[in-house]
Amino acid sequence: MAMRMTIAAILLAVWMILAKTPFRYPFDKHGWGLILSFAAGFLLQTYGLQFTSAARSGFITSLYVIVVPFVVLKIAHEKPRFSTVFAIPLALAGTALLMNPFAEAGWNLGDLLTLACALAFGFQIVWTSRLGRNVHPVTMMFWPALFTGLINFLLLPIQWERLQATQFIAPFWWGLAYSVLGGSIVAIYIMNRFQPKTDAVTASVIYTIEPVFAAIFAVIWFGETLTTTELIGGGIILFANLLAQVPWSMIRKQMKMIST
Repeated sequence: MAMRMTIAAILLAVWMILAKTPFRYPFDKHGWGLILSFAAGFLLQTYGLQFTSAARSGFITSLYVIVVPFVVLKIAHEKPRFSTVFAIPLALAGTALLMNPFAEAGWNLGDLLTLACALAFGFQIVWTSRLGRNVHPVTMMFWPALFTGLINFLLLPIQWERLQATQFIAPFWWGLAYSVLGGSIVAIYIMNRFQPKTDAVTASVIYTIEPVFAAIFAVIWFGETLTTTELIGGGIILFANLLAQVPWSMIRKQMKMIST
């Protein structure tokens, strides 16, 4: 995480200098809120994966879809659309079926850390929507990445034994390159660039489609097969996303116009 986010911050800084993108950032409660929720979410999720399975982590992380509506009311003072709120339990149920997270009995430390990660990502989604209206998307990537890298470097002594045992061979560098470019720059840029064009609650429902893509890629690249339950779960998630996008208010207005 230290190397991933620091390298990403350096690349973003070069991008900003060449493109003459302003480094100006609102270091107020909302700006620091985005930085700290970003750092906490990635740190807690990564550390939690030492103790829990990827399937459980994926489902528990998606619980931010529950957190976001309450955070929106508190921070942004916005009421989510009824269709989006109705889609939340459907998205959760679909994710549960797709990931089958509780095949293993009992909760462990990794599950609890990932639950805290879901809370952090819930705040990150809301602050991304709030700041994205006034802050350049690249600037909104640079400062959280920079501080996340610094925080993780400070935490390296805690993992000193594992750091010494790490083998810096080709798979490590390929994984790092993908995490920096794909996960930390491309994906987050798209998130910062386009999420502010919708509301935070709808965005959180859309993000629950992530395990659907993971399942599709697993089938294409690794030849994995999906069970009937997993297919049903993926279908429910897709339906929840479609439901969240339906402009019910516009439909009601048109229906009233037709009836009159």
